[in-house]
Amino acid sequence: MGAEGNALTKSTRVKVQLSISIRDLVNVDLVGKTDSLVEIYQMQTSHQNNISTFAGHDNTTLFHGAGKKKKWVKQDQTEVIDDELNPDFRKTFNMYYYFEKHQPLKFKVLDHDGKDQYNLVGTVKTTLSRILASKNHIFKGDIKNLTSDSQGSRGTLIVRAEIIQEQTWDLQFKLSLDNFTREDHTPQPSCCFCFIKPQQKVTESLSEKYTVIINRAQQLMDKTLYHKVTELTQANIQGNSQMLFQEVNLSGQVLTGGNEKNKGHIQIVLGEKCREGVRKSGLEKESIQVGSVKIGVKSLIKAENSQNRQLELDIKQSEESLPICSATLSDIKVINHHTMVDYLRSGWQLSLAIGIDFTGSNGDPQDPSSLHYLSADGEAQPNQYEQVIQQIASVLETYDDTNSFPVWGFGGIPMFDIEGLDLKANKDEPSHCFALSGNQSEPDVNGATVEVLKLYRQRLHYIKLSGPTYFAPLLKEMIAYIQSQTAQPDSQTYHILLILTDGDIHDMQATKDQLVHHASELPLSLIIIGLGNDSFTKMHELDSDNQLLVASDGVTKAKRDIVQFVRFKKYKKMGTDALVEKVLREVPEQFMEYVKIKGIPPPEDDDSLEEEAMPGFGDQRQVDESGYDMVKQRSQNIQGSTIA
Repeated sequence: MGAEGNALTKSTRVKVQLSISIRDLVNVDLVGKTDSLVEIYQMQTSHQNNISTFAGHDNTTLFHGAGKKKKWVKQDQTEVIDDELNPDFRKTFNMYYYFEKHQPLKFKVLDHDGKDQYNLVGTVKTTLSRILASKNHIFKGDIKNLTSDSQGSRGTLIVRAEIIQEQTWDLQFKLSLDNFTREDHTPQPSCCFCFIKPQQKVTESLSEKYTVIINRAQQLMDKTLYHKVTELTQANIQGNSQMLFQEVNLSGQVLTGGNEKNKGHIQIVLGEKCREGVRKSGLEKESIQVGSVKIGVKSLIKAENSQNRQLELDIKQSEESLPICSATLSDIKVINHHTMVDYLRSGWQLSLAIGIDFTGSNGDPQDPSSLHYLSADGEAQPNQYEQVIQQIASVLETYDDTNSFPVWGFGGIPMFDIEGLDLKANKDEPSHCFALSGNQSEPDVNGATVEVLKLYRQRLHYIKLSGPTYFAPLLKEMIAYIQSQTAQPDSQTYHILLILTDGDIHDMQATKDQLVHHASELPLSLIIIGLGNDSFTKMHELDSDNQLLVASDGVTKAKRDIVQFVRFKKYKKMGTDALVEKVLREVPEQFMEYVKIKGIPPPEDDDSLEEEAMPGFGDQRQVDESGYDMVKQRSQNIQGSTIA
């Protein structure tokens, strides 16, 4: 439908439906074949002060730490399919996906061996984000049983996520009225206004939300939501017989009452201010209704595809009366909104990069009070740098198939060789951007979060803390890194630079210039985490939520706001989820702003790829005599259970 727009929201909450299949399942039955079912578990946090284990997406333990207890809780299960090693389970499961949350899932494959008797075949652990980040939202995982004598793959679990579409569209049109006449020949009104009335009942919470969107919508006597388009002035009407109203923008959520199948109607209500001495109940205390007309939303959508994209209607006092005036709805558009999830489905990747502060203000790493202090048992007592890297990187790594991050240090003196940097010539001078990998032109660390933490601990012993704190050289290096990536044809990567620092920077204007002139037009978001007890009074200048950054010339503005600054101290006691949710919440909005500015639509779905990747929904489709796809029918007719 129509033109395309972008939904910019502070949180990417998407309702998804999960379908489960298995391929090449090991046969564990002595007679016949495995009678399989799958149980679904979610990781949940209990409010207890116990030692907790936080695992990466590949189930590798990153570290233990004092905090709330996490445990697997069963949510639901599929039906049992007998004697089948390639089952396609009919039952589906609904749940909400949040980009900024870590949502671990465990799938336990069981063999049903008689009444209430089940044997474990194996398990698969992943996250909902990894499923959504997979091509066409189709995830494959090896089924393994570590307690079995044979610890190899016992089959392939396939999870397919389908987005349950909500009302992600708006209806726009312009409204004008012509040839105003009355049966009683009273004068043309000196001041008119118009209301748009969706005919669907809406919930109270939805009404409140929509009231904000349309800026003080009128709640009338019948408690039905109206949209006041505008109020015409006396000059408007006397100077021109045609009454022009400003553009109308109505949410599909309101028009359908939350039910996409129920398009419903809207009603245009024309009113005028009461003449002196006249007071009637109705639209407003000082107004009366002159006439109205009802239009079906389907008719408006149909008109959008017509040659002139407009409708002409008559406004009447009643169905039997003569027209008071003619209403013209022109420039009718249905604006479809997309989310970041649409881009992930089509193959877009999110690539994390990390910058670590090695300035002297962090304190001597041998001192327990240092932010870089490494305890004897690092897994039990991670420092603040390790905690943040683990919390943020373990979520973002699921969106990057390369399984590697570029990692740089700044503000320190590296005491190890770095290919591409001449450190011997200035061995006592701090470097404001050096690759921890040891190769300046290849800064990526393979192995994602686990290997980044290992390398950080190794290199810290060979870095002399120095200063001052500069961001501009690091940003310049990141910009060059992104430009080398985007130079490749069909590049579909959005970058997130995570900078960890313990204090304010000393090159504020140079940093702003890099952000304004270069970074803000690239596929990049910058997340700055302030560690320790510094006030960070200047850092908030970079987080320009209210106004865009301005370059040193005093004129050039950033293309968009790409910076998010958060103090770690504020969220330290609130648990791992609180920090992650805070710092990642703006990324979907920034991503959508970028693709909107660049005019990048989400690519069309490639059905051939989907069928190849998902055998249970491709090469084994059942078709009835009429050629109807039974798998599609299944997905439409089988009600999915909802997982909170």
